[in-house]
Amino acid sequence: MIALLALGGAAGADRTAVGQTLLAHPAVAAPLAGWIVGAPSEGLWLGLCMGVLSLRAIPAGQERPRDWTTVAVAIPLAVGSQSSSWQWGAALLLGLLLARPLGLAIEAVRALALRFLQRAREATSRGELPPVERVHFSFALLHFVRGVVMTAVAALVLRWAVSIAASTADVAATKILWVVWWSAPLVGLGSFLAGRRRGWLFAGLALGMVFLLAGGVR
Repeated sequence: MIALLALGGAAGADRTAVGQTLLAHPAVAAPLAGWIVGAPSEGLWLGLCMGVLSLRAIPAGQERPRDWTTVAVAIPLAVGSQSSSWQWGAALLLGLLLARPLGLAIEAVRALALRFLQRAREATSRGELPPVERVHFSFALLHFVRGVVMTAVAALVLRWAVSIAASTADVAATKILWVVWWSAPLVGLGSFLAGRRRGWLFAGLALGMVFLLAGGVR
């Protein structure tokens, strides 16, 4: 658990304040998290699912950030290595819904950074030298703490939801969640291509259903 929380913090800081390498990408963070909990194959599939589903979410301009990174680490932490595919599907479905609320924490830290920049400009105009380097390290640490806290919160929410689903879901519900888990990459690819042409979304859905009817990946 400590290793996963550390990964959530490091990836959270990497996404926003330090490095900005591929560590923060769901396609990298999810396999690492899956490997840590002892579910490497599920982690690889989760990375593929979230990597494709997040293709259209480009944090540019006025686009509000979705914290795919935290979700990618929190799902393996919440589900673990002994869960079935439909439980991973339930966690994935809820995790996608949590991505935007978790992004509010990123916005909050960025708002603090903007306040500092405004004060730094005012200080510079008065001939003063603001402590830019020290504050930068402080915000990097703050993003690390945000990643740790948000990963823990998301994992608790997901674990609670999956445990409830495990005790209440009927056969039909588990089959639907199984479909969600195994068809997510094809649906995500169709959703990405739908940005150019709407028909690609339905093509992705159709391919997902064909994939499942043919037997899927077990």
